[in-house]
Amino acid sequence: MTFLMTGRGPRAALAALLLTSSGCDWLHDRFRECGHQTVELLNSDQAIQPVMILAEEESESAEAELVSGASRRLELCVERGDAKRFRARRGGATLAVTNCTVSRSRDQYEATVVRVVWDARGLACENW
Repeated sequence: MTFLMTGRGPRAALAALLLTSSGCDWLHDRFRECGHQTVELLNSDQAIQPVMILAEEESESAEAELVSGASRRLELCVERGDAKRFRARRGGATLAVTNCTVSRSRDQYEATVVRVVWDARGLACENW
């Protein structure tokens, strides 16, 4: 009960509450042992129209729109068994959603280019 008498208990509880309220994902990412995986988001050469390929936590933006044959890269904090959700959007409408499941071990992240591709199949995960 000493911590309650000194006033540190309530401050520590408030600090913990503030950390968790800023986002469970942020707190979860700080304590997990994930590796950073570069993910290439690619609008296939076969696709005629531009499309936005977005990771789950991303919002629509001009940078996310990919013309035919274009790609962009982002880094995600992943570990084996994680499933990451991606969306293909055009004109404010969702065209497809896919979940890519990490099947590689952490030591293989740098040597492997994982992709999320928009093509004739729809939205597909490659090399995960």
